[in-house]
Amino acid sequence: PPRSTPLYSSAASDVYKRQLTALALEIDETVGLSVPDGKNVHYLDHVGPDTEVQVRDWTGEYVPLHLVPSGLVVLAHLPVDELDSYLQGELLAATSNSVTHPQDVRTRVNQIRSAGYAWGFEEFAEGINSVAAPVYGQREHVVAVLHIHGPAYRFPDPDRRHDLGLRLIQICNELNRQLL
Repeated sequence: PPRSTPLYSSAASDVYKRQLTALALEIDETVGLSVPDGKNVHYLDHVGPDTEVQVRDWTGEYVPLHLVPSGLVVLAHLPVDELDSYLQGELLAATSNSVTHPQDVRTRVNQIRSAGYAWGFEEFAEGINSVAAPVYGQREHVVAVLHIHGPAYRFPDPDRRHDLGLRLIQICNELNRQLL
């Protein structure tokens, strides 16, 4: 979004930074915030736990929408014609787990619409798993995406996958209330 949007205000920055920090401490994994930017997500911020094995900081990076859960969440909220247009473009792979067939991406988008969150398993970077959920602006428009990611050997605990997705939705709903 343009820098004039409320997401970039210092008050909004304080709100989401507090939420990122609290969630990173609660989950003991890295938490980040990204925004849609054309055919990419742009990583705005990152808070990591104080653990020996950490995920690198992706702040400032741009990643194609289909390669990461944050981007898949954005795709799940696009109008059908915009999704179709995106899927007609070249869908590059980053790892052997990247989903690049348009119908497979569409299937995932439909699952994300139903679940409200998205998981990715070593699809953008080998050894990293991630879950993401949307932060809405007005009229259910995705203004940002909150994500948690960690090393694949420990994240997620298979017994907590669904619970982590629901917790992320809960935090995003709190952000929605605080930012609107």
